[in-house]
Amino acid sequence: MAKTDLPILEQRRIEANIIKPIFEEMMARLGKQKAAEILRAAIVKNAIAQGAAYAEAHDGEPTLESFHALLPQWKADGALEVEMLKETGREVHYNVTRCRYAEM
Repeated sequence: MAKTDLPILEQRRIEANIIKPIFEEMMARLGKQKAAEILRAAIVKNAIAQGAAYAEAHDGEPTLESFHALLPQWKADGALEVEMLKETGREVHYNVTRCRYAEM
């Protein structure tokens, strides 16, 4: 996975702009259901690969603290608004009050 300094929301917007015409062509050739199944499988595999790359970057031992430290990247540019409920060394609880990822 290539490292970038772009906010995560902008990365996702770029990815969506690349994927959209491919998805539309897949729908035209395979039908909406089949195209959605293929896209869903690819996105899941990519998410797992990104998680594995994150774990490898943290010596394969990511902690709750290191995971929680990523929250500012996900929140950059108002992409994710949260109401923090509980934050300890063992637990992080929050409600998402706005998600521009979903809105996009």
